[in-house]
Amino acid sequence: GCSKVLSRRYLPDHEDICRHKIISCPSGCGDSFPHHRKEVHLKDVCSFRDAKCPYHAMGCTVVVQARDVALHLRDNVESHLLLACDRLADHNYLMEQMAKRIAMLEHENADLRIQLEEEDSKLGKWISGANKKADGVSKKLDGLERRCNKE
Repeated sequence: GCSKVLSRRYLPDHEDICRHKIISCPSGCGDSFPHHRKEVHLKDVCSFRDAKCPYHAMGCTVVVQARDVALHLRDNVESHLLLACDRLADHNYLMEQMAKRIAMLEHENADLRIQLEEEDSKLGKWISGANKKADGVSKKLDGLERRCNKE
């Protein structure tokens, strides 16, 4: 509860706004809690709150009170199993498609590596030839400079 010390005159006003005042659940579940915990209770704790079926992600659209989730699960085992099987089949199909795509990309990658190696080899040869030509030009230039310096 609240530890604030007040005169009786201000107590009613304070109780209206006090965060620590113990209140009962407005949904009627029977729980009591400090006023500042009301939102958390209504959203996450209250057994009367709406709750999606745990199989919602698999396609079950049922929304029940949280206290009735176990009953819903018990009464709908077969339909939930069918939803799970359908989802599993969808995932298996996607896995097969991804495996095919991966195999195709790996093959394409191998082809590109071969092309890259060929281009790298060609470029290496071209650079080697260009270096030889540059060496030849450099030697000719050195010879011309020597001749110019003699004259």
